[in-house]
Amino acid sequence: MRGNVDTFAVLFQPGGLSALFSVPADALTNQDLDGRSVLGAWVDDLRDRLGASSSFAERVRHADHDLLERCPALRMHGDVVAAARVLLARSGSLRISALIQQSGLSARQFERKFGSHIGMSPKVFARVVRFEAALKRKKQAPGLRWTDVAHELGYYDHMHMVHDFELLAGATPSGLAPEIDRIVTDAVEGERKSGTRPTHVSLHLLLA
Repeated sequence: MRGNVDTFAVLFQPGGLSALFSVPADALTNQDLDGRSVLGAWVDDLRDRLGASSSFAERVRHADHDLLERCPALRMHGDVVAAARVLLARSGSLRISALIQQSGLSARQFERKFGSHIGMSPKVFARVVRFEAALKRKKQAPGLRWTDVAHELGYYDHMHMVHDFELLAGATPSGLAPEIDRIVTDAVEGERKSGTRPTHVSLHLLLA
């Protein structure tokens, strides 16, 4: 590929994809599927208009319009969506049993609904969230030891964090460190410099 290449991704809040399209999220997890096969032929038209757009803001408007007009009635499944957002806010460091108790559901009901609407089990989701939080923390403070990162994020010990890194990324924290600038989004760098959190480009509660 030559010249300048622009990429545009649509990111969903936890439960967003399922609420918008009534698609069981766990059926899509770890799959590489064509948009048409999941959402329909209208995705091809959206892709063409995104490619022809002259600015990022115009692409956001097209994506918001096309996605949101296809969900006349939103059902957010508040119990598991709220639990997923709490896990995000706590960087994955929270006992799943406490979330189940707060939801008022049985453990089996909670696991089933969480998988359907979020795309994975609450335990795996928490592990991914904490893994990403560890990478972001290390990028924000390059001089911080990995042992200290593990302590800050509530890992049982350093080896527990190493196990999660090997499971999710196939590498140890120190082995992955040289790739952090490529893996962690530029938004983290902007947040570090400005001291403020980046805002979502979409104003809708289901889209990031």
